[in-house]
Amino acid sequence: MFQIFKVTALLLLISNVFFTNAQSSGFNNTFVILSINGGSNVYYDLNAATGNLDFQNANLGTFNVSSNTLVLKGAEHNVWKCGGCDLTSTTIHYRVYPTNGSPGNFSAISLPWTSGFNNGCGGQDQMWSAWGNNINLLSGLNSGSYYLEVYSSSSVTCAGGTVYASNGGANYISTFTVSGQSLPVELLSFNGNCYEGQVNLEWQTASEHNSDYFEVKKSRDGINWQLLTTVPSAGNSVELLNYSAVDDHPGEGNNYYRLKQIDIDGATKTYDVINANCSGATKGFFSAYPNPSTGAFQVILNDKHLVGSGILSVKDTKGAVILNRTIEIKPGINILILTDLNLEPGVYFIQIVNGERATDVLKEMIR
Repeated sequence: MFQIFKVTALLLLISNVFFTNAQSSGFNNTFVILSINGGSNVYYDLNAATGNLDFQNANLGTFNVSSNTLVLKGAEHNVWKCGGCDLTSTTIHYRVYPTNGSPGNFSAISLPWTSGFNNGCGGQDQMWSAWGNNINLLSGLNSGSYYLEVYSSSSVTCAGGTVYASNGGANYISTFTVSGQSLPVELLSFNGNCYEGQVNLEWQTASEHNSDYFEVKKSRDGINWQLLTTVPSAGNSVELLNYSAVDDHPGEGNNYYRLKQIDIDGATKTYDVINANCSGATKGFFSAYPNPSTGAFQVILNDKHLVGSGILSVKDTKGAVILNRTIEIKPGINILILTDLNLEPGVYFIQIVNGERATDVLKEMIR
């Protein structure tokens, strides 16, 4: 009997040593991290009882998607490994679906390694965490009740390759309610300012939902519009975002601009028209000397916005073209001498055009 007892005790001791140093891994505790309505990060308990709020069966609240946010920031996984088992990655999986609808697929956030220290089983206790994501869980949701379902996994070199945070074989589920429809884009401002011969356009959004791009259109009369440019948008965002565009060729006086937002699904929204007045902003120096003259005179131009290839035109009072001459406009003062037009006494109109830009019309008196 004594020998049997010794053998039994020895087997128990060997079994205990083998178990202690065996390759194994698992979760100590796990948290999902949320931010509600722009508040600080809140850590919700998953597979452990701590002083934090429990995620399982929690009611996260009621949200209007036009004015509220429910943002998934990330997760924290506190894990252990023993006996040479290695942890290679950890992941939080999530999905949102109506309480009376089909669940759909999970999305995933990979968590980076944060810290670790040796433990008593020949391995480490480690933290893997991420808290800087900005995933608005309300994006695209209609009014109704929803589940937020999550689970945690870790890839390991033992225990079948993957271990999970346990909820009795099920995932962790909380609920929330949506009370309003989402706005495609919440536009805070749209402004245009004329400066040094161009109009700088700027706009700011507070939130975006399925936004694809913006169209910026321009008009001289507020009736007939042409496309100025397109600007890609963020898609989905609950942060303040700034956009800009430039009109390099505004006209003298009023310039009207209109912003149109196009969704990923093709839906559109057009915002109010703004006006940028460029009176005097595009003018350079343009004159004729002497005026009046006997038929020979100089045209003097100093306008950096007209630099390049341009057309000098002279017309009579009936609109008949007397001269269309291609000229090369240089930076600084340009002097163009006209002596060979054989003009009859009367009034003539002079203008220089370069693309969409043009000088004012000068009146030259011939005696």
